Amino acid sequence: MSRPVGMMGPHEAHATGYARGRAAERARLRALLESEAVIEAEPETPVETLARHVRERFRTQQAAAADLGISPQYLCDLLAGRRGFSAEIAARLETRWGWSGREVLIWQATEDLGRARAALAAVAKRVEDA
Repeated sequence: MSRPVGMMGPHEAHATGYARGRAAERARLRALLESEAVIEAEPETPVETLARHVRERFRTQQAAAADLGISPQYLCDLLAGRRGFSAEIAARLETRWGWSGREVLIWQATEDLGRARAALAAVAKRVEDA
Protein backbone atom coordinates (compact mmCIF):
# COMPACT_ATOMS: atom_id res chain seq x y z
CA MET A 1 0.00 0.00 0.00
CA SER A 2 1.33 3.41 -0.92
CA ARG A 3 1.61 6.09 1.76
CA PRO A 4 1.46 9.84 1.11
CA VAL A 5 4.90 11.39 0.77
CA GLY A 6 4.45 13.42 3.96
CA MET A 7 4.04 10.21 5.97
CA MET A 8 7.04 8.45 4.45
CA GLY A 9 10.48 8.25 5.95
CA PRO A 10 13.22 10.26 4.23
CA HIS A 11 14.58 7.23 2.37
CA GLU A 12 11.16 6.17 1.11
CA ALA A 13 10.32 9.68 -0.12
CA HIS A 14 13.66 9.92 -1.93
CA ALA A 15 13.17 6.53 -3.57
CA THR A 16 9.64 7.46 -4.65
CA GLY A 17 10.81 10.76 -6.12
CA TYR A 18 13.71 9.03 -7.83
CA ALA A 19 11.37 6.41 -9.34
CA ARG A 20 9.02 9.15 -10.58
CA GLY A 21 11.99 10.99 -12.12
CA ARG A 22 13.18 7.82 -13.85
CA ALA A 23 9.68 7.13 -15.20
CA ALA A 24 9.45 10.69 -16.54
CA GLU A 25 12.91 10.35 -18.12
CA ARG A 26 11.91 7.06 -19.78
CA ALA A 27 8.70 8.64 -21.14
CA ARG A 28 10.68 11.61 -22.49
CA LEU A 29 13.20 9.29 -24.15
CA ARG A 30 10.42 7.13 -25.62
CA ALA A 31 8.75 10.22 -27.12
CA LEU A 32 12.09 11.41 -28.45
CA LEU A 33 12.80 8.05 -30.05
CA GLU A 34 9.41 8.07 -31.75
CA SER A 35 9.94 11.56 -33.19
CA GLU A 36 11.19 12.05 -36.73
CA ALA A 37 14.12 14.17 -35.55
CA VAL A 38 15.83 11.14 -34.07
CA ILE A 39 15.27 9.02 -37.16
CA GLU A 40 16.84 11.64 -39.44
CA ALA A 41 19.76 12.50 -37.16
CA GLU A 42 23.04 10.66 -36.91
CA PRO A 43 23.10 8.46 -33.84
CA GLU A 44 25.03 9.85 -30.90
CA THR A 45 28.13 8.11 -29.73
CA PRO A 46 28.19 6.96 -26.11
CA VAL A 47 30.54 9.84 -25.27
CA GLU A 48 28.22 12.40 -26.89
CA THR A 49 25.26 10.97 -24.98
CA LEU A 50 27.17 11.08 -21.71
CA ALA A 51 28.35 14.65 -22.36
CA ARG A 52 24.81 15.81 -23.19
CA HIS A 53 23.43 14.12 -20.07
CA VAL A 54 26.09 15.74 -17.86
CA ARG A 55 25.40 19.19 -19.40
CA GLU A 56 21.63 18.86 -19.00
CA ARG A 57 21.48 17.48 -15.47
CA PHE A 58 24.51 18.77 -13.59
CA ARG A 59 26.11 22.14 -13.04
CA THR A 60 29.63 20.70 -13.21
CA GLN A 61 31.43 17.57 -14.26
CA GLN A 62 32.56 17.24 -10.64
CA ALA A 63 28.92 17.02 -9.53
CA ALA A 64 28.19 14.36 -12.15
CA ALA A 65 31.28 12.39 -11.12
CA ALA A 66 30.27 12.59 -7.47
CA ASP A 67 26.77 11.39 -8.34
CA LEU A 68 28.23 8.37 -10.15
CA GLY A 69 30.77 7.72 -7.40
CA ILE A 70 33.79 8.11 -9.68
CA SER A 71 36.65 10.59 -9.72
CA PRO A 72 36.29 13.78 -11.78
CA GLN A 73 39.40 12.74 -13.72
CA TYR A 74 37.82 9.41 -14.66
CA LEU A 75 34.70 11.20 -15.94
CA CYS A 76 36.90 13.67 -17.83
CA ASP A 77 38.74 10.74 -19.45
CA LEU A 78 35.40 9.15 -20.43
CA LEU A 79 34.19 12.41 -21.97
CA ALA A 80 37.46 12.89 -23.85
CA GLY A 81 37.34 9.35 -25.22
CA ARG A 82 40.54 8.33 -23.42
CA ARG A 83 38.64 5.61 -21.55
CA GLY A 84 35.84 3.34 -22.60
CA PHE A 85 32.71 2.35 -20.72
CA SER A 86 33.56 -0.60 -18.48
CA ALA A 87 31.02 -3.00 -17.03
CA GLU A 88 31.41 -1.21 -13.69
CA ILE A 89 30.64 2.19 -15.22
CA ALA A 90 27.69 0.67 -17.12
CA ALA A 91 26.35 -0.67 -13.82
CA ARG A 92 26.78 2.72 -12.15
CA LEU A 93 24.99 4.47 -15.03
CA GLU A 94 22.20 1.92 -14.72
CA THR A 95 21.72 2.18 -10.97
CA ARG A 96 22.28 5.94 -10.58
CA TRP A 97 20.87 7.41 -13.80
CA GLY A 98 18.50 4.70 -15.03
CA TRP A 99 20.45 3.96 -18.22
CA SER A 100 20.46 0.42 -19.57
CA GLY A 101 23.81 -1.08 -18.61
CA ARG A 102 23.44 -3.60 -21.41
CA GLU A 103 22.93 -0.86 -24.00
CA VAL A 104 25.94 1.07 -22.68
CA LEU A 105 28.12 -2.02 -23.11
CA ILE A 106 26.69 -2.67 -26.59
CA TRP A 107 27.46 0.96 -27.49
CA GLN A 108 31.02 0.51 -26.27
CA ALA A 109 31.46 -2.80 -28.11
CA THR A 110 30.14 -1.20 -31.31
CA GLU A 111 32.58 1.70 -30.95
CA ASP A 112 35.46 -0.74 -30.31
CA LEU A 113 34.48 -2.84 -33.33
CA GLY A 114 34.34 0.26 -35.53
CA ARG A 115 37.84 1.29 -34.42
CA ALA A 116 39.17 -2.23 -34.98
CA ARG A 117 37.66 -2.37 -38.47
CA ALA A 118 39.17 1.01 -39.34
CA ALA A 119 42.60 -0.09 -38.08
CA LEU A 120 42.36 -3.35 -40.02
CA ALA A 121 41.35 -1.48 -43.19
CA ALA A 122 44.33 0.85 -42.76
CA VAL A 123 46.70 -2.12 -42.40
CA ALA A 124 45.15 -3.83 -45.43
CA LYS A 125 45.56 -0.62 -47.45
CA ARG A 126 49.26 -0.37 -46.49
CA VAL A 127 49.82 -4.02 -47.45
CA GLU A 128 47.98 -3.50 -50.70
CA ASP A 129 50.00 -0.39 -51.54
CA ALA A 130 53.32 -2.10 -50.77
